[in-house]
Amino acid sequence: MSQKKFINTLKKHGDKYGVDSPSDVRHFIAQTAHESGGKITAVETGGAATSTISREDIKNSKYVGPNSKYSVDEVMGNRRLMVNIHRANTLGNGPPSSGDGWTYRGRGPIQFTWKGAYRNFTNHYQGEEFGNTDFVDNPEKLSNDAKTGTLAALWYWENRVLPQVDGDLTVKKVTLAINNGTTGLPNRKDQFEAAQESINCDS
Repeated sequence: MSQKKFINTLKKHGDKYGVDSPSDVRHFIAQTAHESGGKITAVETGGAATSTISREDIKNSKYVGPNSKYSVDEVMGNRRLMVNIHRANTLGNGPPSSGDGWTYRGRGPIQFTWKGAYRNFTNHYQGEEFGNTDFVDNPEKLSNDAKTGTLAALWYWENRVLPQVDGDLTVKKVTLAINNGTTGLPNRKDQFEAAQESINCDS
């Protein structure tokens, strides 16, 4: 059911958000398949959220150390706290005590992240009269409903990905636009090749 909602939402609204060619569709599907592990209603787990956070990252945080509230060992033993510290005071998130890092972790097909993004998508969603939901107050709705999560992914694609690739979509360029690095690039390439082989954009 979730996959059907994903596809139907993509077919209905994709053109509006710049997913308007067979190549665009395949890139979009390949990237969301990687980001969400193929689960449209996925929520970022503690393991995934902390996989790229090193002990050195935590040690260098201004919130950690002898004169701070948290010790390195305490943080490294608490994945939720690690996320709250590592993502503090960035892109709309507040300090670690706000819990924003964990609350606004990745959700939905594109793993929509950061409080500022949730707020901006809320403004768009309400402005387009899709509904009255405030995703800052109800972040779980981006992962509980496949249609809403897909709309958020499409909005992200239009506002984050397309401006950075400048009309030249390659797996590497799209990956860089999504996560500022090439994490998971081999799998993203595999997903794109699979999409090329199996997705008929004319139907």
